[in-house]
Amino acid sequence: MVRNKKKIIAIGGGGFTHRSDKDLDDYVINQVNKSIIEIGFLATASNDDQVRIDLFYNRFKSQNLKLSHFNLCSKVDGFANWVLKKDLIYIGGGNTFNMIDLWKKYNLVNIFKNAYEKNEGKLIFFVYESKFYNQNKVEVCVMNNTILVRS
Repeated sequence: MVRNKKKIIAIGGGGFTHRSDKDLDDYVINQVNKSIIEIGFLATASNDDQVRIDLFYNRFKSQNLKLSHFNLCSKVDGFANWVLKKDLIYIGGGNTFNMIDLWKKYNLVNIFKNAYEKNEGKLIFFVYESKFYNQNKVEVCVMNNTILVRS
């Protein structure tokens, strides 16, 4: 399979946080061409919900993956360094409005953009289902220093 050097994969729902669609998770992982893949999980939109974080570790623990998460709701120090070390970042769903506010407040979009530009062939952003206050499903994607939201 031919793999692009840089990818952003945006999906509205499914995957490990829904305890479904293992093929979807596998598809995303297979986009990284490395024997040991460093995967990070951001549960910011769910207020760093420990249940979702545990689902992440349980889903991927049996594979040849190096797993970690970052609790952006409680700290941002060290985030840029953490992002740069990841081959794949899963961005979990929840309250997209609060997540984007936090990203803007701490200028995290530029951190994502810089990591994406520096890590040729490594970094993939994968976004799960997210919701605004009005409970409409939306897709969120970070690309070219812009947060794209589609409801």
